[in-house]
Amino acid sequence: MLNDWHVVANAREVTDGNKFATQLLEQDILIWRSHGEIHAWLDRCPHRGSRLSLGQIRNGDTVVCPYHGWHFNSDGRCIRMPAHPDHPVSERARATRLHVREKYGLVWVCPGEPAADVPEFHGVDEDYHLVITGPYDVETSGPRAVENFLDLSHFPFVHTGYLGEEPYTEMDDYEVEVSDGEIRVTNATAYQPRANVTSEAGVKVAYSYRVLRPLTVMLTKEPGAAGEKPSDLILLAIQPKEETRIRAWFVLAMNYGHGEPEEHFRDFQDTIFFQDKPVLESQRPRCLPLDPTAELHQPADKSSNVYRRWLKEMGLSYGTIVQA
Repeated sequence: MLNDWHVVANAREVTDGNKFATQLLEQDILIWRSHGEIHAWLDRCPHRGSRLSLGQIRNGDTVVCPYHGWHFNSDGRCIRMPAHPDHPVSERARATRLHVREKYGLVWVCPGEPAADVPEFHGVDEDYHLVITGPYDVETSGPRAVENFLDLSHFPFVHTGYLGEEPYTEMDDYEVEVSDGEIRVTNATAYQPRANVTSEAGVKVAYSYRVLRPLTVMLTKEPGAAGEKPSDLILLAIQPKEETRIRAWFVLAMNYGHGEPEEHFRDFQDTIFFQDKPVLESQRPRCLPLDPTAELHQPADKSSNVYRRWLKEMGLSYGTIVQA
């Protein structure tokens, strides 16, 4: 988890001269921008541990600690101690900088040393417009949220009238494989009364999924018989604030509705996610059990069972329970 990339902010909301405080893997994080460049630091002054986000940004490129007024330049180095303006500043007087990238309109942070690049949102090109929805704060673990995203059999009951409805509850079989370090789900189908914000009639939709990282997954609504591009691509990125407190971010990519206000797409996604949220928060245990005997399963759970084995094989313990 430390060596992976995690979404921490909407890039559009991190503007020059302003601070954005958040949390990642139980650490306080400061995101700020100077002259267009994005910065990510541990939100902790090296002097007495106060939160730098409570301080100020001066001259567009200097963070001033709220406690003793230490000044840090955009490289994280302390350049002034007001109590001792003529005293040499130690090279150790530095804020802890983190790896940070901007991609798909989001700010991604890696607290350790990146083992790979930011996950790729496959299939997105100039035909698609992107809409960021969320963030959604949920009292659950990241793996529980990913498993929910992979699960089509809950649609008729949790998303009635939108992504499913009774009596269309029977699940067809689908394929799951682990390939090139990812989980790939294909030929997953579901009847949906209203598959997206522009839909007016029910239709059977084919889905595919790619679990790119333990807490990053994308969904593709597959093209029809004419071979056209997928209508919808959705990226879910989980920000693990703590082991059982997460923030979910979505990037919606659509090749339709280019003239529609972004709020229409956000409102639809809000509706869907807030149907999931109380169910997610009700699950016990909040961490995902990886022992196959810990919970009961049905054939439609094939993708989530592969996901659990995949996490266990990679040794992921954060947000999971390895033994029953």
